[in-house]
Amino acid sequence: MTVDVHAAWVEAVETTRTTLRARGEARWVEGTVSGAARWIDTALPEHARRLADEVVGRAVRSGHAPTPRSLVTLEEALDALADAVAADLRAWEAPRAYTITRRLVASEEGVLDRRGTDTRDPLGTAPVPDVVVVADDNRHLLRALARDGIALDAVVEDPPYATGSPDLPYDDAFPPGAWEALVAEHLALVHDALAPHGQAVLHIDEHRVTALQTQVRARFGDGHLGAAVWDKRNPKGDARGLAMRHEHLVWAVRDRDALWARGGLWRTKPDVHRLLARAAALVAEHPGDLPAAQAAWRAWLRAEPGLSEGTRAYRNLDPDGRVWRPVSLAWPRKTPAPPTYFDPVRHPVTGEPCPVPRRGWRAPPATLQRLAAEGRLRFGADHRTQPTKATFLDEVVRERVPSVIAHAGADDAVQARRGLDFAYAKPLALVTQLLEIAAPRAEALVLDGFGGSGTTAEAALRLTAGGHRVRCLVAEVDPGVRQTALLPRLAAALAEPWARGRSVVVLGPASPGGPPLRSLTRWP
Repeated sequence: MTVDVHAAWVEAVETTRTTLRARGEARWVEGTVSGAARWIDTALPEHARRLADEVVGRAVRSGHAPTPRSLVTLEEALDALADAVAADLRAWEAPRAYTITRRLVASEEGVLDRRGTDTRDPLGTAPVPDVVVVADDNRHLLRALARDGIALDAVVEDPPYATGSPDLPYDDAFPPGAWEALVAEHLALVHDALAPHGQAVLHIDEHRVTALQTQVRARFGDGHLGAAVWDKRNPKGDARGLAMRHEHLVWAVRDRDALWARGGLWRTKPDVHRLLARAAALVAEHPGDLPAAQAAWRAWLRAEPGLSEGTRAYRNLDPDGRVWRPVSLAWPRKTPAPPTYFDPVRHPVTGEPCPVPRRGWRAPPATLQRLAAEGRLRFGADHRTQPTKATFLDEVVRERVPSVIAHAGADDAVQARRGLDFAYAKPLALVTQLLEIAAPRAEALVLDGFGGSGTTAEAALRLTAGGHRVRCLVAEVDPGVRQTALLPRLAAALAEPWARGRSVVVLGPASPGGPPLRSLTRWP
């Protein structure tokens, strides 16, 4: 019955929060039982007294508390219930569950403490935290999710590479067969926790990619989508053989058909939004002078590092600032084109036929006429130049996820500025891109079962801050990693201006007998 009583308390607190939100007081703090009670009692005394009667009344009916008439405040009511739920609270470490706001700092215990923080500090309008860090083995968390019927939209994580490297802040050495056993159990739990469309994206290097793919294939069947190559563009300088400059991203989905029913795998083209913004700025800097704007645009494309040749091909600007590249209209196959595909296309000024490609046009006359009417056929100064089709950059913002994902660089400078150091942390921009691919829809729930330095957690926070709401569950069993890397990083991130209104909760072990997770993962 203790779990039922705790569930009644959660429901009652949810009622209080709804009342506060209706009054425009969108404040919530998750802490010790008595701490939450004191805050609610201070914020809304009359509602707290009514709520106390309701909560204790339920407890009395379950035989777990004295008469409600002897208790007049929510704090007293919940203190009276403490003995009834003590076993569950201790297992969950609820008295050590803290909500992180912008003012919180890391304590010596490795959880984020409230030292001097105003418990009425508003957390914005989100009724549940953006990130939940569970100080426990991910297996327990995954079983708790299954217990509560919570399905994940994605798992994006960096499991152990089993290199035995002494440079890592955790033990990465495994006895024979131990790594395989860990991965097999983890994949089974992940598979069962995913929604039908849910994706799993797992980082791994060249030493274990074959073994990992074998296990993913055994567990996910045709849901194993392959291993993308992460091209780091920076070969290892200490290599004694081939200088590796890549790692792998093993990709899987619980149900391939369910994923394709949602459109499949797409990503935003790298740099496309930055290019569109730069082009618009140059057109604004040269009002009414298209040649000057285009010359500046082409000079910027030549000088900008890291752009692909395909991106640099978007060298042209229209008067309205739209960016485009020419695409050949020649028949692409070696087999002959239909006879009508050789019909002439006339120049709009001279009226003379333009040269027809040797193998014919790649589209029938009706399509070419439509392209001309839409202004997408681009002609030369006269009929002696073969026309091309204009492909506009703002119409090809998204692309299918390729088998090679290039991303160079690391976040060493940012982490050094924050006073942090975690060897081999994955780049924030790369993980952000992976979350955008694996959790493309708003209100997604994702898991990182190997929290490490907190890259996935910060990526989720940033996406949510930018309007793409991603809720993230993070499990990290190693207290040293939590104290020195994960929690300090999240505290530092939340102190930055972009994170205003974001929140993180730190919980103790996700024991099978603990309170339900649903209150932390339910959307408004």
